Amino acid sequence: MRLFKLVILLLPGLLPACAWAQNLSRDVLAGLAEQWNYVDLDQNGNLHCLKALDFFTAKQPDPAAALIELTQGAQPRQAQYYPSAGTQGTLANLLATASTIFPGPAAVDGLFAQAATALANTYSQKDGVDNLYKNVYKEPDQARALFALLSIAQKPIVDYGKDPTIPMGRKKAVDAAKVMEVYRTCYRIDRARLFSLIRQFFN
Repeated sequence: MRLFKLVILLLPGLLPACAWAQNLSRDVLAGLAEQWNYVDLDQNGNLHCLKALDFFTAKQPDPAAALIELTQGAQPRQAQYYPSAGTQGTLANLLATASTIFPGPAAVDGLFAQAATALANTYSQKDGVDNLYKNVYKEPDQARALFALLSIAQKPIVDYGKDPTIPMGRKKAVDAAKVMEVYRTCYRIDRARLFSLIRQFFN
């Protein structure tokens, strides 16, 4: 009975805290999704996001370095929410799953079909096969495997950053960011299903 009364007393204070945490996650996700998709040369948010994910998923994670990396690649209106999420320990997962894609049940199969097509394109290239096998398929840590998968997809963005005069360079970079977003969305919805698409190439 005393425990019940204690819960009743605490509940009014807990509800606003829960609402604050939900709003924080929403704001962080929105900021990260926008940052992932920004590939222009003045402040390439995509490159900073992937480097931050590298810090988060390394064998010896460095959340402080990840937060610095994210902040460097963000607009102030995005970055203002990141430290609080970092303090709560949710920033790594939010970074890995941030996207602007929220498919309804009927659209999920189509989304995974897009991922399968992108993977098949990667598999058709010699260096793509090697990367998929060594760094994604053989990686037991799913978060680290996602980092490797995104790294493979990011190549046109890296190339564009090095040489903006590449024919169709920006379009290829934008398309690569879209593929990365599809992968992150699939990872958020059903990561086992995403990695099963990769296993089918090597089983």
